[in-house]
Amino acid sequence: MLSTMPELPEWEKPVKEYIPFFKLFDPVATERMTLRDLLIHNSGLPRYDALWHNALLTRKEVVERLQYLEPTREFRTTWQYSNRHRGPLARSEST
Repeated sequence: MLSTMPELPEWEKPVKEYIPFFKLFDPVATERMTLRDLLIHNSGLPRYDALWHNALLTRKEVVERLQYLEPTREFRTTWQYSNRHRGPLARSEST
């Protein structure tokens, strides 16, 4: 039933409202990044897959490490697929 479903997130709210420790290399992107931005992959972060391959990290650890990854594009200018967007999204669903 709909009445038992948890409240849905607001896609245009900043990620920091759901995850206070969320931090990116770019301080402007840190403050303005929304859940929608994560879903449409326009954070400026490339894949960085090699950094996470076979790493046994929790979702929180993945999110905490985002601050050390330099973007290769300006925030909200280019689509770049990145699996790293799933960590914050998964954490926002569990809060």
